[in-house]
Amino acid sequence: MAFSLRTHVPKKGDGEGKIARYTPYVRIRGEGAEGPLFIQGGYFYTEGGQHIKQADLPDWVEDEVAKMTPACKRECGLEK
Repeated sequence: MAFSLRTHVPKKGDGEGKIARYTPYVRIRGEGAEGPLFIQGGYFYTEGGQHIKQADLPDWVEDEVAKMTPACKRECGLEK
């Protein structure tokens, strides 16, 4: 899955504004971090949209994820 800031994708050809897909994301930034990271669909991405492997995540990510509510974790794909 590629990262996208477009969270609401409308159905094509439908003039009533129905949503075909909803893909929320969460933006996190640790203290002293160079830049934010995004979580979408259970994956982590840089601000430029590059996928980051779990093993390559900065140390601060675990602390920031721990601050998230269970509902937020579900929405961005970290919990089912």
